[in-house]
Amino acid sequence: FNGARRLYLCQALAGSLTFGSLPASTNACNLVLTSSALTFGGAFLVQTNTVANTISIGNGSNLTFKNSVTIGYDGGGTTNTITNLTVSGAGTLTVLNTGQNFSAGAAQASQNSNNTATVDLSSLSTFNANLNELRVGYGQTTTGILKLAASNSITANTINVGHSITFNAGLTENQLILSTGVNTLVADSFNIGMVKAAARVQFASQTAGPGSVSISPKSTAGTAIVIGSHNNNDTAAVFTGTLDLRGHASVVAAGALSMGIVSNGNTGSATGILHFDTGTFT
Repeated sequence: FNGARRLYLCQALAGSLTFGSLPASTNACNLVLTSSALTFGGAFLVQTNTVANTISIGNGSNLTFKNSVTIGYDGGGTTNTITNLTVSGAGTLTVLNTGQNFSAGAAQASQNSNNTATVDLSSLSTFNANLNELRVGYGQTTTGILKLAASNSITANTINVGHSITFNAGLTENQLILSTGVNTLVADSFNIGMVKAAARVQFASQTAGPGSVSISPKSTAGTAIVIGSHNNNDTAAVFTGTLDLRGHASVVAAGALSMGIVSNGNTGSATGILHFDTGTFT
């Protein structure tokens, strides 16, 4: 839809939710849930350009998506696009489908267009997700920025922050920003900066303060963490992947840690950086 909607209801809807009636819409969309529980069985897509879209989830309210969530769209190979979504309030946002993905940033069919998507949950109380992959800047010429809520519980097979597959990356660094509350990340694979895409996972502040993170596996002996890797691709790309946990209590159960993996005959380089000073890293 375009425009604003205020909802007071408890309802499960089989259909999808789309912000922007057409790709590149410049009409801002605003959804407000007050004393509501709303579930969408279909996909959630935000396909607006440059405007500020918002969702407000009030105290005691719940918004649930049981299919894919994509913030961003394909610009058609002719333009650079910016897609924004801010979710706030004392309620809970849930994404629940182990066969689907949450994507901040949409892969482009042509490298002649770029999509940059920012998803800001930093003023939201709770974010829960159980899905196939959490993707922040995944695919050709896309950039994603995801700022997490006060309390987060994310379970996925794979968390990708900056992964261009075999293509060119987006215009800027991909970012997953941890909150000053609880950040629970459960995944068998955690990739930060892959192929050509610069990426960073960090707290909003690197000085000592509130906020904790737990990184643990879903089904394996430990999470396979890769920070900065060409991932067996020949490329001239030069980029850095960073995992910065300074100043915050951190518990990391890593089955394997790989950093700065260059595996090509070209001129590119991949750098991996890890900052850790509080907690356990095993």
